[in-house]
Amino acid sequence: MRRNACSETLSLKKSSIDKHIKSSKHTNGVARIAKDTKQSQSIMDCLKRRDMRQHPSGSTLPAEIRLFRFEIVECVISGGIPLSKVDILRPLLEKYGHRLTHSANLREIILAVLEKEREKLLSELESVKEASVIFDGTARMGEALAIIVIPTQRLIRLEVLAKSLKGDELAQRLMSCFAVKHNFGPNTIIGRIRDGASVNGSALRQLKFFYSNLFDVVCFRTQ
Repeated sequence: MRRNACSETLSLKKSSIDKHIKSSKHTNGVARIAKDTKQSQSIMDCLKRRDMRQHPSGSTLPAEIRLFRFEIVECVISGGIPLSKVDILRPLLEKYGHRLTHSANLREIILAVLEKEREKLLSELESVKEASVIFDGTARMGEALAIIVIPTQRLIRLEVLAKSLKGDELAQRLMSCFAVKHNFGPNTIIGRIRDGASVNGSALRQLKFFYSNLFDVVCFRTQ
């Protein structure tokens, strides 16, 4: 007898089946299937909402194929793999999965993956009562602003900028991210970690009008 939850073939003896059902492997396998089912339903709900708004290509495909393609795109993005590499792996992926399409078509799924990730992030942050934030800009590969929230250790914003920000501009972006987009109330953010750049200090002084409990931690680079 084949148990899909545990990926294991069992003897038909009652004693073997009873022993397996009581095992942690079986319990974990059943829990994993329940989690995967819930995750699949969440993905389909996200895709259906996009269908209503945009009517993207592929919206009439069977659910299992849409889920397969979504998870492929999500996986390669998470691994930092160029989506074009899927074309090379396509014969292997289709051999053991469902029908795929060219990477040019898969790119349309990226926005759905992004929307699903945002929903997941917002769900995680709902339970955060107190948080610290880390933010910094860099001009190493072009000006960019990155914001990370602790204790979730999650990147909540990465923005590529046309030019370096001034103090008031940085404060506006931080307030938009914290108070507007993620609904962090005045007592939620209690700490901030930054470097000693004057623009960061200027932005902090403006943030303190709303986040009055904000504790400032300045990091210094050592040689």
